[in-house]
Amino acid sequence: MDVLIDPKKITGITFHKFPKDITLRNKWLLAIRRMNFCPTKYSRLCSEHFSEDQIDRTSLACVRLKDNAVPNIFKGFSKHFVKE
Repeated sequence: MDVLIDPKKITGITFHKFPKDITLRNKWLLAIRRMNFCPTKYSRLCSEHFSEDQIDRTSLACVRLKDNAVPNIFKGFSKHFVKE
């Protein structure tokens, strides 16, 4: 399932690259549960998949994820995607 979203049409949502750190990237891949998915330099995950305590909004110019942020919110996904 690919989700194509025009970021210019959504306010308040930010998009984040997959981490370069292999350990953290693997945590992201486990969390999103997409079999055989290999993120490219263009792959992004939106801020809707991160709890607010994982997002750094201290800068007015740029919203960033905290260093060890891992996606943990998957609203509207089938039950097999959501961790109990």
